[in-house]
Amino acid sequence: CADENEYASRVVEVGMQLALRRRIETRGALKAALHADGQALEDLRGILATMKEAAALGDEYRVIEADKDFHLALFRLSGLDALGQILARCIMHSNRYKLWAPEHRRPLIETARRHDVLYERLAAGDGSGLAAQQVAAPDDLALLRQRRQRHRHSSLAGAKNAGDSRGIQRRLRAQQRDDLSLAGTQPHANHY
Repeated sequence: CADENEYASRVVEVGMQLALRRRIETRGALKAALHADGQALEDLRGILATMKEAAALGDEYRVIEADKDFHLALFRLSGLDALGQILARCIMHSNRYKLWAPEHRRPLIETARRHDVLYERLAAGDGSGLAAQQVAAPDDLALLRQRRQRHRHSSLAGAKNAGDSRGIQRRLRAQQRDDLSLAGTQPHANHY
């Protein structure tokens, strides 16, 4: 039971970090689009090229490093410097989650190409489009919810097989609290 509670806490924590990352990046996108100049776009193009090269070589670590560099460089354009370190920590933890979540596996080149649309929106000066792409592109929260749901069903099945009705009720209450916490971390369009 302690392992299940620890797992549930981790899932909620990861969900909060992913939602916080999404919220910071989407708010920053609106301002970043106003400050994207030729040098910034060239720097981002270089990072994107590095990411694609690493993906072609199958170098996961370099793809993750380039992903972090890309998102932080993009965010720095917003001028919201006080949030940069928070975003960096969220990116680090979400990348760890992606590395260890088997359901999150996709070809590295696909991961790299997902950044093309972000670059295009920024180059076009389309802050709203950039923010929308940052909300729409990641499927991390959906995968996290699926993982939590699978874990929930296996926990309940074990408790039902043991005939522990009070245990089932406790687990259901805990899961409802977790679900409310996770649901509360979802970004809403009107907040951006």
